[in-house]
Amino acid sequence: MIFRDLGGEARRLPPSRLDAFDGRGRVLCALASAFTVSYLNSVPSLAAASVAALALLLLDGGRAGASAAPFLIRMNKMAALAWCLFPVAYPGPRMWGLFSVNGVRAAFFITWKLNIISVTVFRLAASMGAVKINDALAGLRMPPKLRSILILSLRYIFLLSGTMSAMTRAIRLRAPRQGAVASMRAAAYMVGTTLIHCSDRAERVSMAFSLRGGLDGFSSSPAGRWKISDTVFCGALAFFLMALALAERSWV
Repeated sequence: MIFRDLGGEARRLPPSRLDAFDGRGRVLCALASAFTVSYLNSVPSLAAASVAALALLLLDGGRAGASAAPFLIRMNKMAALAWCLFPVAYPGPRMWGLFSVNGVRAAFFITWKLNIISVTVFRLAASMGAVKINDALAGLRMPPKLRSILILSLRYIFLLSGTMSAMTRAIRLRAPRQGAVASMRAAAYMVGTTLIHCSDRAERVSMAFSLRGGLDGFSSSPAGRWKISDTVFCGALAFFLMALALAERSWV
């Protein structure tokens, strides 16, 4: 699990060279990178962004890539939906009389961007763990309610995904050859059971928050002092992103 509980598990994440930089700067850089990459639409600019994302992925050696693999697999499941819809439903000229050329191109660019953003956000922000992300957002003066929504969404969307995956495997093992009606009934039961489980979990999390004094009760440490190295890191990344955005106009 990438996003650990809001307790001490986050401290057992493997150390990274990026830990030398302030969490506030890492969060801001992750957001700026995600917005910039989503703006890019040319092969050269996306290739340059891919090189930067690959450098982040390989910064700590093979362990960073191994820890990012489950995260990327989940993200590419979302990209698979674009490949199912865009080549068929997108308007424009057709290849082989069925698939839209513009739809295939759009699905390809969406998948490419999604992987770049996923690697960048994972290495810069998500790998810090939920507790450090909360501390960084608190250092950026983000309101507690908004922090709660973001942190709990990051944590429990993957818990919900894991629960759904486990129940799907259980259904396939118990009834691999059931008919269409039985499959739809099983899917309805699975979704209903998952929603009930999530509702119960949300009530217990709400009680835990009230007893611990909100997110601040899970905080590991306040934001540290901003260093010169943080300014250099954020400035270098900002310069790189601005160069990509400006070059995008000449490449498109």
